[in-house]
Amino acid sequence: MEKVFRKVLHFVDDRGIIKPGDTLLASVSGGPDSVFMLHFFAYIAQKQKITVKVAYIHHHMRKEAEEEIFFVRGLAESYGFLFCRGDILLKSTSDIEQQARIQRYRQLYKIAEQQGCNKISTGHTLDDQAETMLMHLIKGTGLAGLRGILPVSHMYGNSQILLVRPLLCISKSVILETLKKGKKEYRFDSSNLSTDFFRNNIRHQVVPLLKKYNPAVIEALGRTAFLLQDDFAFLKDTSEKYLLEMMDVCNRRVSLKVYRGLPLSVKRLVVSLLCQQLTGNPYRSFDSIEKTRKRLEKIGGEWLAIGQLERIIKDMPVEDNCQKEHAVSVLKVPGKIHLGKAVKVEAIETVFSSGIFTNRDRFTCYLDAEKIGNILNIRHPNKGDVFVPLGMNNPKKLARFFIDRKVPFCNRQGILVFESKGAIVWVCGLEISENFKVTQDTKRVLKISVISN
Repeated sequence: MEKVFRKVLHFVDDRGIIKPGDTLLASVSGGPDSVFMLHFFAYIAQKQKITVKVAYIHHHMRKEAEEEIFFVRGLAESYGFLFCRGDILLKSTSDIEQQARIQRYRQLYKIAEQQGCNKISTGHTLDDQAETMLMHLIKGTGLAGLRGILPVSHMYGNSQILLVRPLLCISKSVILETLKKGKKEYRFDSSNLSTDFFRNNIRHQVVPLLKKYNPAVIEALGRTAFLLQDDFAFLKDTSEKYLLEMMDVCNRRVSLKVYRGLPLSVKRLVVSLLCQQLTGNPYRSFDSIEKTRKRLEKIGGEWLAIGQLERIIKDMPVEDNCQKEHAVSVLKVPGKIHLGKAVKVEAIETVFSSGIFTNRDRFTCYLDAEKIGNILNIRHPNKGDVFVPLGMNNPKKLARFFIDRKVPFCNRQGILVFESKGAIVWVCGLEISENFKVTQDTKRVLKISVISN
């Protein structure tokens, strides 16, 4: 098994899927793919210095599930991994495949939060990648859809928990052969044979047909997916840079002059990113993107107000009022302050503990009190804001940080920014500054809490 494990490990390292210090929640059903994944994690756990926890999600749809739970629990405990169980109940029979998927991921996310995991790992393979590409192609998709399954993606919105798929580099046939040679047990899910599901039809009917023309079609499609992922990442990064150049956040407007000079493919992606920023919805159909793009092409002038853009995208009324600089509230440290009737902010000194480094409350942060001073300014984001996010060495534009964290444009102005001596120390709900973090050498710890009344 070690030879195959080394191949997976190379893929994991190359794509930055797993890093030292990660706490992984492995989604294990008992099938060959997830069982192989668990054996792989046992192989790398000590070398990579990672913590592994195991989750089985019970759908209450198959009798054999109870035996699978017993098997997965035993396998997890044999490696010293904590076992967790999640339960879901499907309320309707319409689109049960999609409904089961959504509820399964919600349960995994809930367990990951409870267990302090920063990543959730699933056993998707090269076969799943090929099937996903074919499904998207048949339904109709662009470059984003043809990327297939991503090795690393955000679980939900602004969540810090990532979804990772370390097995996308190997096929199911290799997994089955490896488990057989290693005399490793696994369980078989009979629902995988049902042709009631779209994916199963692709798997059992379309893929075998394509293999007649190219026996290595699974590998070929997988290779194409990875190439498109890299190409799309470059195109998206380029589009985000243009989007930053277009956006005048303070005056709530976008530059049509910059937009008109973009290549067509970049225009489409910029429009898609604008839709995402203004609505919070990560997906827009091709027709919606094209309709918006063509309307923008017909508008004259150099600037377009955000309110007008909102109206184009989602038929929202135009908002003309805008403040160039946001009001600042001053908080004496230690102390407390009320921001209107709805929010109270409290800053107190607290004792140092290891729990500070695993804080999961997005509205509480811990900072080095000696670096803060006696005054904190509290405000909303301003144009040109920069700070050094935790774990980074160099400053980043706050606007770019919001894009990276997929914070919708319409939500950004409501975010609280905490500032000390002209430097941002905390972007509330998202990240603290690397320059003000608590370390083992910190002598005094400041705890800041944002509380809804």
